[in-house]
Amino acid sequence: MQRHVIFALLIPAVLLMVGCDSGIELGQVTGTVTKDGEPAPEIWINFMPDPDEGTEGAISSAITDQDGRYELQYQGENKEPGAAVGAHRVVVNDLVPENFRGQGRPPKSRVRPEMMHAGDTPFRFEVKPGQQQIDIDLDI
Repeated sequence: MQRHVIFALLIPAVLLMVGCDSGIELGQVTGTVTKDGEPAPEIWINFMPDPDEGTEGAISSAITDQDGRYELQYQGENKEPGAAVGAHRVVVNDLVPENFRGQGRPPKSRVRPEMMHAGDTPFRFEVKPGQQQIDIDLDI
């Protein structure tokens, strides 16, 4: 009898855990983006799991603040801080020219074209379990 009660309580607990967890281990990633040694605000960052390196999961993204700082948010079913553990190709986009609403020409992008494409980006980083800082220099 006692075994049936334990089993009856265990099955819903396991189902609840499976339903709440995508099975993707996340690492918490923060960092700073710089250009010419200065913080780069309004840079959109996307950490894309690299299937060629065996990393699975959804994209993690962030937009840098006025100090060029960011904190990645996992874009999976349950949005939460972090990125899938493993190898990533990192794509960046400059939002300043896109958001420009003034007169005249918009400012020139601070991001080179190859940095905006997953196949060409020079940014490849390994996300590890736990807290970590990954800084991105747009001058490389």
